[in-house]
Amino acid sequence: MHLSAIGIDTIGKYAKRLFVDTSGFDARPMTVTGIKVSEGNGLTTSYTEEQLQGMGFNVNLTADKGFDAYLPSQVGTQGWDTSNLTVNADVKLENGQTTTLTDKIIPSPSNEDNSIR
Repeated sequence: MHLSAIGIDTIGKYAKRLFVDTSGFDARPMTVTGIKVSEGNGLTTSYTEEQLQGMGFNVNLTADKGFDAYLPSQVGTQGWDTSNLTVNADVKLENGQTTTLTDKIIPSPSNEDNSIR
């Protein structure tokens, strides 16, 4: 399974929203138990399984349903600082085994695609 994070509605290095999704599912059911976003400015935002569900996101993954979430930037900020942003998603398999999926956004002036991914 692969985790992907992309800045949406970006202005410079700041993104108003962060799109986080998983891909490459297998047939084993699993649950996203938490997400942690560490920004380039040193701020960290964490979401529990319950918070993600409360925001309307499906945390129960199956072969045909993945995790897709648009995480809004925090109130009173310029947006998500994508200058060195890392997203970690904790996933628990049905048998209790856990793993952490990670994606890191590193803007590069020489590669426009990496500037928002």
